[in-house]
Amino acid sequence: MSDFSVRTVTYGVGSHSWLGSKHGVDEGIGCTLDLDEFTLATHYPNGFIPAGTVLAIVTSSGLYAPYDDGNVPAGVGTAAGHLLNNVYIDSDSSATNLAASFLNHCRVVEANLPDFAGGAGEIDANGKADLPLVTYV
Repeated sequence: MSDFSVRTVTYGVGSHSWLGSKHGVDEGIGCTLDLDEFTLATHYPNGFIPAGTVLAIVTSSGLYAPYDDGNVPAGVGTAAGHLLNNVYIDSDSSATNLAASFLNHCRVVEANLPDFAGGAGEIDANGKADLPLVTYV
């Protein structure tokens, strides 16, 4: 017998205020996030990975993880783009990968990007150099 009970889940609210224009938002690039590379307390304490998080491709798997310039050996030291939309994490799910999309050609209001207290997922000078088609204002 199936369980069709109603369950209520409350998530925090994300923001697209980091987008400096509509340019590129209809051209999101599909990717698969490796949730094992994201930290609950750092990257999604509100139940979602916020839009604007800087992503990198994990070289060993081809999956995406938070960009971390200081973690080149893990293959996440080259920025690939910014997560386009919030990615909600179902705490009851055993999924380790989630579909998402990112932008690597857009205008970004840097002051409005998610803040991970200097941790992985934030943009820095090297990340900006990796993303020549992104304009930071």
